Amino acid sequence: MFMGVLGHVADYAEAVSITRRVLAAVPSGSYLLLWENTDLTETARQAAEVYAKSDAIPYRLCSVEQVAGFFKGLELVEPGLTPINQWRPDADQNGTSEPLDAYGAIGRKP
Repeated sequence: MFMGVLGHVADYAEAVSITRRVLAAVPSGSYLLLWENTDLTETARQAAEVYAKSDAIPYRLCSVEQVAGFFKGLELVEPGLTPINQWRPDADQNGTSEPLDAYGAIGRKP
């Protein structure tokens, strides 16, 4: 599970490398659960700028395509890559919540 942490890796290629090394060490049938904050909205980009000025550990926003890249070669569990609050909403949720600027999925190693 990588829950919003790989954005702290400055280089996207290195973040992908981390997931590949973990997946190489686990057997077929294992799952990768991952989500990352995305750069889709001005609100998300502004929040990232404020965060960067806070002297906290740097965080790199991903594009949706980059989040999808973490799952290359895996079989995505339905509904696939989606905003994390809409992945599998509770049955009593009315579906009117706005998508979050964070995308994720679960992928199965073949």
